[in-house]
Amino acid sequence: MTECIAKGILADILRAHRAEVTDMLLKEYDEEFHISCEKKISYDDGFDDGVKQERARADKARQEADAANQKVEILARKLRGCSEEEIAAALNISADKVRECLAGVLER
Repeated sequence: MTECIAKGILADILRAHRAEVTDMLLKEYDEEFHISCEKKISYDDGFDDGVKQERARADKARQEADAANQKVEILARKLRGCSEEEIAAALNISADKVRECLAGVLER
């Protein structure tokens, strides 16, 4: 209460009704309930963080799989005799991306 008054938070009300507010706080405060609420909040925050991390991992894995599938499709079309431009048009990507993929494979 002193901190609130010092910071100007409800200062007029707290000054005028200090005894009443103190009495109410002492009678109404339930430490076990407060701790229970804090635990639940902490658990929920941790759970939410875990879900976010798992989604990020799944998104990354999906992107990597999509990229790998795209490379396979580019190589398959090239082996069938398609030009880089035809591959790019069929897969809706740039011809530079096709060349980059093919160059990466040919370097190995």
